[in-house]
Amino acid sequence: ADYQLTTTSYPARRYSAFGGSYEMTPLLIGQAVIISNLVDHSHLLSLNSVYSLSDESEMVVNLSTPVGEKPDGFAVNSEYGTYPSSFTMEFRIYF
Repeated sequence: ADYQLTTTSYPARRYSAFGGSYEMTPLLIGQAVIISNLVDHSHLLSLNSVYSLSDESEMVVNLSTPVGEKPDGFAVNSEYGTYPSSFTMEFRIYF
């Protein structure tokens, strides 16, 4: 195939990304992003929400999930297929 793992941060030559955000309430913002590797047709979907707790703090929840062919032993079949799914929650305080 046209895909091979290299020493650079971006193993493919062609990517696309599409994202958007929506203010659900004045305190809650939802965001979604999909990044696509156009060479091996794998994708990374990220859903993010930001909730304002006060003037100087917010809570962020993120869910990321890959879509792509999983590795076969040490053979990398797709870039995002090697990524794990993740769920994160963080509290941000600004001063």
